[in-house]
Amino acid sequence: GYVLKFIDGECCPRCVEARAVCTVFGDPHYRSYDGRIFNFQGTCKYLLTGDCKDNTFTIKVRNDARTSSKFTWTRMLVIYLHKVRISFLQRLRVKVKRKTVKLPYHSVGHPAFSVIKDGYSVVLKVDNGLQVTWDGDSFVEVSVPTNYRHKLCGLCGNFNGLGTDDLRGRDGKLYFNGEEFGDTWRLGGRGSCSIRPELHNTVSPCQTKPEALIKAKKECSLLISSVFYKCRTVVDVRPYYSSCVTDMCDCPENKFCECESFKAYSNACSREGVFIRWEQDSKCIDPKLCPAGAVYDRCGSACPKTCENYNSVERCHKLCVAGCQCPNGLILHKNKCISPADCPIT
Repeated sequence: GYVLKFIDGECCPRCVEARAVCTVFGDPHYRSYDGRIFNFQGTCKYLLTGDCKDNTFTIKVRNDARTSSKFTWTRMLVIYLHKVRISFLQRLRVKVKRKTVKLPYHSVGHPAFSVIKDGYSVVLKVDNGLQVTWDGDSFVEVSVPTNYRHKLCGLCGNFNGLGTDDLRGRDGKLYFNGEEFGDTWRLGGRGSCSIRPELHNTVSPCQTKPEALIKAKKECSLLISSVFYKCRTVVDVRPYYSSCVTDMCDCPENKFCECESFKAYSNACSREGVFIRWEQDSKCIDPKLCPAGAVYDRCGSACPKTCENYNSVERCHKLCVAGCQCPNGLILHKNKCISPADCPIT
């Protein structure tokens, strides 16, 4: 529950309590702030998470049935910061106050926030410490600082350090089934659902077609290969592998359904200090999503060199981050990787 962090003005890192992270991935699987993993196939609008004490933020998700109607996916999410509405939509589109905006977008209001494009995702950063990451498809990560402990509610749980009570519904009851628990956090009536939940068919093709199960396990085998070996003693891979197989059993054509389980497990490993470069061994990375000349790096510098700072000798004390990085010898300028010699003279 603690991580090393460099504090401004101090020479050495200090052990501080780690931020809490809730993850939504695949069709959809949820990892709560306190580490509970469960599946929920609802097809309506739900409260993903929110500050139920001081109402500083609310995050709602809209889930739809996939074309096969056997599983669902997170189609969009809407974040409310007091009266400001921010929508994360398909294909990395972002709306603020219902108007499409170009990124990066910065607001100096209260609270101040920014939305940036970070490689393969868009990221909302709020001055109260809230951070939301969206991959433009169905992968969500919500990260909150420790001052939100005991203040949160929704599908992501209450952030009290106990995973055993994370399936506590809006009605205060403790559930042992993700489907029953999730439905208590539904927003709006049945008319807001893409398909009536009682008609939602959750029979997987892998239950009737052995060849589908064999293929699913093959596509997910990267998780249990030597690529992730260093992490398996730190983060249990079994729920992520199981989630991956479930997703692959009913994966639409031309979609790499295994990728979100890979990403979710890799991010969980990174939070424990184990950084895995897995993308090159998968089908999950589209090089066109990085700026000109940049490459994706699972553990790149959090203080990238630019024309403004490339002569600085100051060391970067931040942990490495996943994202687009300029190759050695090049620096970032106006979203392109260039030689330092080509920087404009100021």
